[in-house]
Amino acid sequence: PFFPDDAFLITPLSNLSIYTQRNTTRLAYLDNPRKDRIEEYRSLNEAYVIEDYDACCLVEGILVPKADGSGWE
Repeated sequence: PFFPDDAFLITPLSNLSIYTQRNTTRLAYLDNPRKDRIEEYRSLNEAYVIEDYDACCLVEGILVPKADGSGWE
């Protein structure tokens, strides 16, 4: 969310991290005989982080050709 539609960000993979909050994992198994299966529900709190903004390059104002060939958008 809140990322420009006409942009992309370049950074090394080593600059990206995923943080998981402790004690937030929820897990449930439910027997669903109507569908002849056991369903698993899992959730946890995660955050996706750029560690160093100085190691990034944001490219904005990108134009791509329209599908019908009538110009750029």
